[in-house]
Amino acid sequence: MAVEGWSITYPKLVGFGARALAVPGRGNVLCASAFMPFRLQDGDLLEPAVWYEAVREFGGEGSIPDTVSPLPRAELLLLGGVKRVDGDERLCDIRCGAVEVELLLRPDEESTDLQAMDADAAVWHETDNPGGRGGPDDRRRPLIVDRNHPGRPVWLGSTSYLHPARQRRLGEPGEDATAGWPGNASSASFHDAHESFWADGLFPRDPLRLTGLVDVDIDLDLPPFRIGMAAAKETEAEPYGDWFLVETRIHSVSVIATAGVGAVLWRGSIDLGADILGESVVALVAGVEDAEAPARGVYELGEVVVDRLLEPGRALDDRPLLPESLHDRVEVPFQGRAEGSPLSARLETAKDWAFGETGLDQNPFEGQDLPGKEIAELAQSVAPDDGEVDVNRLSEVAAAVFDRSKELHEQAGFDEEARPEERSVVVRGDALEDEVARRLDRPYQSAQETTIAANLTQHPTGVDAEDVLERLASARLESPQPPLYWPALEFGESVRFGEAVLEWLGKGDPVRHIDVSGAQVGDEPALDPRVVAAMREEEVAAAVPEEEPDFEFWHGEKPPPLDTPGTTGTLTRAHSLRGRRIDGLLAEETGWRGIRFEQCTFADSSFAQGEIENCEFVECSFEHFNVSGVTFSDCRFESCAITELEAAESAWKACELADCTLENCSFNDAGMRDVTFRGGSWRHVVLTEGMFMNVSVFDTKMEDTSFNMMRAAYWLLDGVSMERVVGMGRGFLGAELRNLKLQTCGFTLFKFDESSWENVRASESGFTNGLFTEAAIAPACEFWRCDLTGAAFIRARLGGARLIECSLTGSAWSGADAKGAWFLGSSLRGVDFADARLAGAVFCDADLNGTVFLEQEVIGADFSGTLRGD
Repeated sequence: MAVEGWSITYPKLVGFGARALAVPGRGNVLCASAFMPFRLQDGDLLEPAVWYEAVREFGGEGSIPDTVSPLPRAELLLLGGVKRVDGDERLCDIRCGAVEVELLLRPDEESTDLQAMDADAAVWHETDNPGGRGGPDDRRRPLIVDRNHPGRPVWLGSTSYLHPARQRRLGEPGEDATAGWPGNASSASFHDAHESFWADGLFPRDPLRLTGLVDVDIDLDLPPFRIGMAAAKETEAEPYGDWFLVETRIHSVSVIATAGVGAVLWRGSIDLGADILGESVVALVAGVEDAEAPARGVYELGEVVVDRLLEPGRALDDRPLLPESLHDRVEVPFQGRAEGSPLSARLETAKDWAFGETGLDQNPFEGQDLPGKEIAELAQSVAPDDGEVDVNRLSEVAAAVFDRSKELHEQAGFDEEARPEERSVVVRGDALEDEVARRLDRPYQSAQETTIAANLTQHPTGVDAEDVLERLASARLESPQPPLYWPALEFGESVRFGEAVLEWLGKGDPVRHIDVSGAQVGDEPALDPRVVAAMREEEVAAAVPEEEPDFEFWHGEKPPPLDTPGTTGTLTRAHSLRGRRIDGLLAEETGWRGIRFEQCTFADSSFAQGEIENCEFVECSFEHFNVSGVTFSDCRFESCAITELEAAESAWKACELADCTLENCSFNDAGMRDVTFRGGSWRHVVLTEGMFMNVSVFDTKMEDTSFNMMRAAYWLLDGVSMERVVGMGRGFLGAELRNLKLQTCGFTLFKFDESSWENVRASESGFTNGLFTEAAIAPACEFWRCDLTGAAFIRARLGGARLIECSLTGSAWSGADAKGAWFLGSSLRGVDFADARLAGAVFCDADLNGTVFLEQEVIGADFSGTLRGD
């Protein structure tokens, strides 16, 4: 914005911008524009980033997503390319609300590419371009014409700022020109389509019908939503803003048929008077409304801004900016701790756990006169009797609390951790060749290592220098953050070093503990990995709040699969190594790209903090291998044996492991996204903390595997056999579980919310206090002698499922649909089924002591062998 102020909208559905303009004949205005992108296939709403990317890639030169400038009437804009014309010409029918036009598209004899729809394809102007496409002297025939006026070409998209047609409409600059606008300028000059595409108005739900443009005709209605805006101006009477509604309307519907996306753009203007410095818009809010619902008033919209100003925590909840029909698109990371809320229950559970762990029954510091009394007295003076908060006193309290907490922290022995020193890059220049030759010839050649060896030789202590260096190198093999002895390489030199490493590996097996840290081996990366890492850190820091929301409240829509080419085979792996034994290799902060490893052995090696991209490992073995902090992208493992893998804080993106065995592997605080395991087995595998999303496991055998407090969403487990698999906390949100066998497994406080179960058989397994909220358990699923004590089946669907001789004491069934479910011989003591649908359920031989039923919900149920049945 060109004026000071605060703009608020929901950024995941609405793109927003505002611009101060000086318009001749109207004075100064603030033009505000908001747009909602949608998919042409079904009309589903998209994020604005999708629209920006589509305009950038397909819109053509000069196309811009939204100029935030005023327009007369409303218009339809068509950007991008069209299907090539076969034959002499093709009819194209275009309709959007009041816009109805028939075009003839003609072939471009000079090009075989996708036919463009831009200013060069066909621009009509009586004076500047009478002959066709390139100016007064261009006699080529236009490619796009109005069918009803064949002699008049048209253009479909936005024109560039310097195009003659636009310049002429803009007017001639003169003495009265202001802010780049000539005195006789037309407000349409910034974004001009052919007059055939103008309409007096376009509206939500207007039909959009486009035929003959691309292979698939477009036939849908515009999204049924409108944008409402309210603003506040600062005045002497209202220094915090005088609120008013901003009149808005659709000014254009833009369509990029080749990209399959469109956008409805709304616009409103705010008069600022003759002197732009005389008024300030201090707040501007754009909210989405259902088209059929009454328009929201100024105070309903303004209240959103005021609430966020007074209570910044409300900025975490964007639902007030949307109609109720779109609330499910908002992820609310934090919720209030009202009585009965999940956070309140969590607080009590945490206190009980703390008391249990310490063996105490109360807080030993409660009621004591601890240091800090003066801070408490200071805090009491912040809000005196008149209720006005003293901001200066409040800041004093905050500073005192911070200083006191820091003092207590240091007294407890927690000194402030020193920041690790950044490794400076040393340019080798002509010395690089000598260094590479020494590093690849034998180990322990760095300055630190040669100094250690020299000192031990000059001052004998009975300790062998080679043994000391061997132990130091072995320590690096165990460390997630190993010390690196060689200075960092300049990027270009690291690539040259990688070329030498690849050539050297092609000649034979490396000597143990050769140090190739910092090399870039294989294909050259597009960017310096250090730059990429810094960019990622900045993105993460900007995206992650200071306090991470509890995983209990994190669960949005399933993310789309990563668009990564390696696993689909579209990238060639230009380098290959076969039959190598890579033993004790020190390759930290090393990049490996585009390499196929076949029948290679990786033993006692460290690739920590490196990057492995678009690599393939076929019939390889990994023994005692450290990949902590490594990023695997687009990699494939086939028939590999992986043992003693240490993968702390590693990241796996779009990787596939086919017929691989994992044994004694640890994934601590790791991350996986779009990773597939096919066949093979897991044994003694531990996954702790971390984020695992869109992971698929097919036909795999798991034994003695642990899932500990891991964030996992949208897993697919198909044909998996689990034996002695345990899990604690968090769990599989939105998972698909198919054709599973679980034997003697245990899951405590595990979450299976919104999961689907099909053909699952669990026997002698525990799901204590498990959460099955809105889970769908198919009739073919069986639970034999399982412990489901305290499990919550809130709004779950498990009609026809079989729970035989299970313990269900203390389980919750609010809103559950268990019609026809079997509870044969199960313990249902004290269970409240009053809010569950149980028609036709089977309770034969079950323990129903204290069980509560609603008579109309158990019609047809079988209670044979129970006190109720007798």
